[in-house]
Amino acid sequence: MSRPVCADWSSFISRLCTATRVHKGDLNSDTPPEELLRHADDAIRVLRGWLPDRRRSEISTALTPPEEKLVVPPQSRALAEFRWPLVISTNYEDVFLQAISLPCWNKDRYDIRGRTLQDCHAVLRSLDWSSSPILWTIQGFLGGPFKPTEENVPDRTRRESLLAEIVISHRQYQEATYLNQHFRRAFSEVFRRRALLFLGSGITESYLAGLFAETLMMQGQRAGSHFAILPSTETDDAHHRFLSDRLGILAYTYDHYEEVVEFLTALLSCTKHFMPPSFKEGLEPAESAVEVSSIGYRVARSDGTMIEVSLTHQSIIDDITRQRVLWAVSVGRHRGPRNDTLYHGSMSRGVLRKLGISESDFPSKATEGYLYRHGKDPRLIALAARPKQRSREGSLDPRDLSEVRAAMLALLRYAAADDGIDTVRVGLLSAGPSAPWNPVFPLTMMLGAVRDFSQESPPPLQIEITVVDSRAWTRVISGVLPAHEILSTSRLPVLIQVEGELDSADTIVYMAQDGATLDEVLEHLNLQANDWTWTLVPEISTAPTLGSDPREVLMVPYSTVILHPRRST
Repeated sequence: MSRPVCADWSSFISRLCTATRVHKGDLNSDTPPEELLRHADDAIRVLRGWLPDRRRSEISTALTPPEEKLVVPPQSRALAEFRWPLVISTNYEDVFLQAISLPCWNKDRYDIRGRTLQDCHAVLRSLDWSSSPILWTIQGFLGGPFKPTEENVPDRTRRESLLAEIVISHRQYQEATYLNQHFRRAFSEVFRRRALLFLGSGITESYLAGLFAETLMMQGQRAGSHFAILPSTETDDAHHRFLSDRLGILAYTYDHYEEVVEFLTALLSCTKHFMPPSFKEGLEPAESAVEVSSIGYRVARSDGTMIEVSLTHQSIIDDITRQRVLWAVSVGRHRGPRNDTLYHGSMSRGVLRKLGISESDFPSKATEGYLYRHGKDPRLIALAARPKQRSREGSLDPRDLSEVRAAMLALLRYAAADDGIDTVRVGLLSAGPSAPWNPVFPLTMMLGAVRDFSQESPPPLQIEITVVDSRAWTRVISGVLPAHEILSTSRLPVLIQVEGELDSADTIVYMAQDGATLDEVLEHLNLQANDWTWTLVPEISTAPTLGSDPREVLMVPYSTVILHPRRST
């Protein structure tokens, strides 16, 4: 999947042997695999004696010759068009990471994980937790050639750990397979619980086949199939039956490598219903594709009546003739001394075009707090989920997740107070391409505001949240983001990771009450704030001073707090 940016296996081993001076002959694609592995063993024995920086440099040079043009290959670009929550890679380089950064609509940063205990825990947690997507490099990670390794893995200790996990020789394959029980069990869990698509990987190699066989022997077949794309020259009917019957893998074959891109494009079209409208153009779903376009909930109020809440994978304007409705679009904002400046993105501009009205007719001052009601069409409200006060730190459009909940609650209260309104239809707040967080977090805060609103016994109101961003929508319909729990309880999980030395982190799930702060978490763990620094994932505010006082840091449901020992007094 990374060729021609990266060398093929035989060329890679040949260059390593030359660099380490263990073999001067020419190894090529006709060299038997056993001989390649034998020479790789010799080369790795020499590499072990070199310092990490030199070892990384020599492996990088052998993998990606300097004369090769750095252009993301089409097969990697096609693969990157999907929003994969988990990518398991046997590659060492950053070709996929470069490809995933090209589509402008996908801003998620992949979390690079290896085979350590903590990394395996993170992978397993991602199966049930709304985390960042993960690149699980099960044979180590080298980085480059597109970006310096430091950009993808900022922590030096983690870079060296991932370098040490690189698997090239036969002995390293054995060590990775047989000496890491936690890795084997983690891989089995993923293999059992997820449908996998294999690309560019020799799935019958002893390394992978052993992992598959152990899972199937101990846990049995999963209910569904895995899938693989294989060259027709490497498979026949008997091989197909073996893959299907023994490994639970349905294989699709191709004659020419260009067909891989065609296959991925066809597969992408079948998942059209998981994409935002802006990306659906020119793609037709399969005839049997089923689209989940709306999910409804009924939230009980304190007086026994119910509030109707729906999450919908549709645009905000569903019927332009509706009258007793407030359409709310998300906007940015800069608070001026006299007038406010609103920043309109694709959501608000699209709605304005459908209604045939102008953004200039929004008031220059908030109608109420976060709300700006349109002068020509009062059914439309611009909702600025931004701090109410002017920023003192120079940011023209500061972001803060806690403001999303407050703005959503203000919108619902405003609508409930208007006798002419019975429905609010609002898009995802503070979740555009420039947002510093995954859209699942603003959605979580909006659902929390709905729950707050339901406790106030307001007049009947129907609430519709349009979730057009597939990064949030797929998590909703798969149950990874439990909307029903957010709507029904005030105590939700936050992941606390207490870091020590490499691979010795203590991880707990803290059930945080609404309004809980980092200070309360530290008290619960019997930790002193002066002994620790902390990192919040996602970053809950773009204000540079927020986060210095743990009493001011609010806990966001399903977020992660990473505590690091303070190294200086």
